[in-house]
Amino acid sequence: MGIPRAILCTPRFSDEVNALSFMSSQNATRNELHPPEDHIEIVYNVGAKGSLLTLCFNQLLVEALNKRDEGEVDYIVMAHADIAASPGWLNVLFSRLRQRGDVVVSAVVPIKEPQKSKTSCAVGSRRDHYDIRRYITTEDRLSTPETFATKDVARDDDEVLLINTGMWIGDLSWPGWDAFAFDFENKIMVNPASGKRQAFCLPEDWAMSFALDEATAPYSASWAVQTYHFGPSVWDSHEIPAAVGAQ
Repeated sequence: MGIPRAILCTPRFSDEVNALSFMSSQNATRNELHPPEDHIEIVYNVGAKGSLLTLCFNQLLVEALNKRDEGEVDYIVMAHADIAASPGWLNVLFSRLRQRGDVVVSAVVPIKEPQKSKTSCAVGSRRDHYDIRRYITTEDRLSTPETFATKDVARDDDEVLLINTGMWIGDLSWPGWDAFAFDFENKIMVNPASGKRQAFCLPEDWAMSFALDEATAPYSASWAVQTYHFGPSVWDSHEIPAAVGAQ
């Protein structure tokens, strides 16, 4: 059997791609630095541009599934145009996916917000998808396994891990992809605490997490890849802000 083959997908809002993110995508694999069982080859590198995020994602998923059906790829890999990681990050994610038997492994990515410790991974409720219990923070890296699943962060049977789509790998042999599409969920309801209407949104990455959970497909998030999210500043998944670390 040959080296596993991947399609690398890069969604973006415009023609602009961060230079370090571009270099990161070009150096996603460093097979010479990893054992043979963790070797993986990017055979297609595709992008999709648009302001309709879920359409962008679904165009890339369609490309991946078509290539899978043609027998040309085994894995889908996604890295946003403003996210970077160290060379060989794909080998690391593939290694975790292979060892755990997961359908998806996502690198933890920090959110571009003033609170630099906040990431786009969270813990939500199975019964109420709009009930987000708490965010995973960079400080949690000190207390969670390097690669963690729902069982590692849930405090009761209703809680589920919500992962992000900034940088991830998925096993295209999972049959659930054929019935899946990225989507947002939105609603307006009265917040019992304030008595006022409030807009709620379930983003595409957390909706994917709930879909994986409902299908009992194993998935996880990982600190094994150090990610950088570029914007007005640089957000680092391994940085614990001094104010947080001192608590």
